[in-house]
Amino acid sequence: MIPLYTEEEFNKAKSRDLLPLKCKNCGKTFYKKKHYILIDVKDGGGNFCSKKCPFEYKNPMIETTCFVCGKIFPKRKLSSEKSDKNFCCRTCANKYSSNVNKEQKTTNQKKWASSEEGQKTLSENSKTVNLRKYGILNLKKNGKCPLCGSEFTYYPSRHKTYCCRECYFKDNEHKFRRSARGGYRRGSGYGKSGWYHGFHCDSSWELAWIIYNEDHNIRFSKDVEPLSYIFDGKEHKYYPDFKMEDGTIIEIKGRKCEMDCDEKTKAKMIAFPNIKVLYKEDLCPVISYVIGKYGTDFIKMYDGKPYNKRLNKCEICGKPAISRYCSRICSGKGLSRSQSGFEPRWGCHFQLRLVNNK
Repeated sequence: MIPLYTEEEFNKAKSRDLLPLKCKNCGKTFYKKKHYILIDVKDGGGNFCSKKCPFEYKNPMIETTCFVCGKIFPKRKLSSEKSDKNFCCRTCANKYSSNVNKEQKTTNQKKWASSEEGQKTLSENSKTVNLRKYGILNLKKNGKCPLCGSEFTYYPSRHKTYCCRECYFKDNEHKFRRSARGGYRRGSGYGKSGWYHGFHCDSSWELAWIIYNEDHNIRFSKDVEPLSYIFDGKEHKYYPDFKMEDGTIIEIKGRKCEMDCDEKTKAKMIAFPNIKVLYKEDLCPVISYVIGKYGTDFIKMYDGKPYNKRLNKCEICGKPAISRYCSRICSGKGLSRSQSGFEPRWGCHFQLRLVNNK
């Protein structure tokens, strides 16, 4: 404690009067009551003006040299004394870890995992390990380029036919490329899809249209057989939404009018004269009827599970999921696991474990 008052001032002051003191770290003058000064004299405190100053006094900034580039930079005393290797920035630390430390770790891990002791401990304790990290498991497959004949390796989740991009662009006639997986895919759109009384609905508007027709005893069918039409000189396939008894095709669009439709929809209307497109104005009485009878949350009427409710568990991490996996990351891991032949394992991270080494 560094006082800035005399003994006479201290004796004349009352117990609640403020007296000036000097901070031991920053030298700043601060004031304290006489009552607390007497307590600090007994305890040996009252040397600092704030909570930050004692930390800086015990752990000051000192000059240290970088282990990689040799640059002199300021660092706290306690943190610099913990290790002999100090780094001025993240890039220097990454250079050291990638060049020196990483090689030592990988070599030691591979030796231990490939040894008998390592395999015994992993199998007995049932520890999940990333076998690809240790270099024991190689999920890559061997392939041969059909154009240049060179051999290459690839992961099964990323199917490759060519060895490089040059060979890919050389195949102008598309002889060796995989055919596109076109056609109708349920639930591929952005609408709130689901099943209702044996009919698959791609959106909530289709669900409202089905409910309205069933309540009014109007017969229809979900005809998913493709119909061909020509657009821009090419043949395309069209999968109608619904089909009535008289043969009229019902197409439900989330547009205001015919002017908002794209060119493909207009080409369908020209190719099929029996098509009837229902726009927002046509579906307003249908939706108002369904909302008035079943409420605004009529999406819960889907069979099985409601829309967008995570009632299942992810097969990889165990988190709540809509179907099998909770995210695209877990779905990709599940694909590589199924193709590699390893058993599923619950855990926070996806790691592989041999089935035979139980």
